[in-house]
Amino acid sequence: MSIEWSGGYLDDNTAIAVLSREGTDEEVWWRHYTVDTRTGAVTGQLNVITMDPNDLKPLGDGTYLVTDADGTLRRL
Repeated sequence: MSIEWSGGYLDDNTAIAVLSREGTDEEVWWRHYTVDTRTGAVTGQLNVITMDPNDLKPLGDGTYLVTDADGTLRRL
């Protein structure tokens, strides 16, 4: 199991971290979590489905981009 930096901030006080697992049994899963940048506390899980652990792109204004199953970018 590992924690990855997903490459951005959701807003001024919130970063996104990804908890992922790639085991020898070929099971792969990941979850996106919000982290308070002032305290380092995990503040919640983003209930979003992404194509891969790094598909979510925070835009810094409280929104983010993800790719739909058909390849269309969506801003949420």
